[in-house]
Amino acid sequence: PVAVSLPSNDNFRITADLLRAKITPRTKAIMINTPSNPSGRVITQDEMDALVQVILENDLYVIADEIYEKLVFDGHQHISIGSQPGMAERTLTVNGLSKSYAMTGWRLGWLAGPTPIVKLAGKMHSQTVTSAATFTMHAAIAAINGPQDVVEMMRASYQERRDFMVDALNEMPGIECASIEGAFYLFPRFTHTEKNSVQLADALLELAGIAGTPGVAFGSSGEGHVRFSIATAMSELERAIERLARVVTQL
Repeated sequence: PVAVSLPSNDNFRITADLLRAKITPRTKAIMINTPSNPSGRVITQDEMDALVQVILENDLYVIADEIYEKLVFDGHQHISIGSQPGMAERTLTVNGLSKSYAMTGWRLGWLAGPTPIVKLAGKMHSQTVTSAATFTMHAAIAAINGPQDVVEMMRASYQERRDFMVDALNEMPGIECASIEGAFYLFPRFTHTEKNSVQLADALLELAGIAGTPGVAFGSSGEGHVRFSIATAMSELERAIERLARVVTQL
């Protein structure tokens, strides 16, 4: 695969020009993740329109990772690229239960797209994992068709945790943390350190007992960043901030 590096100084925004610059005669498909892990960005309608134009111009397929579709904040709207004009027949949408329904570990997801491609994917799937467990499929029906108020409660809780963490991190010297529009990861940048992101993650774990993912794991633009998950109780986030505050000047 060919990575499209997104600039950190533009909050990791994807543009048509960035995508177009990476397309070659060998390019057959692109992968899109929105809401994004790790940046938390949600692709806007204008951005989506520009991407669709490039995709159609080059006769490409799209693999769309939309696992965080229900976890969006501040009135942002998730836009499924497969719903855009001319895209249904060339989009493979990957989704599941683990994020929007907090069913991590149930190991159930789905692929939606053009029937011939999905049938081929099904043949490969049947030779690797055979099939999903029956009880998880019944659980999926209950989750998707049942009351959605609990999903909204979870989304609101994530937004509350996001607000707390973004404010707390930005109050610390040498840390810059952009707010996120979706998903449940923060991607702060550590500005006053000579450590790279791998060394930063190691130091955070050793000095403060805080686990984070080195930003470079997500590409060169992630250098200097560490990804934190806010998928835990507020009390745990408060403890993490207290620990980080004690060691931030040592990083």
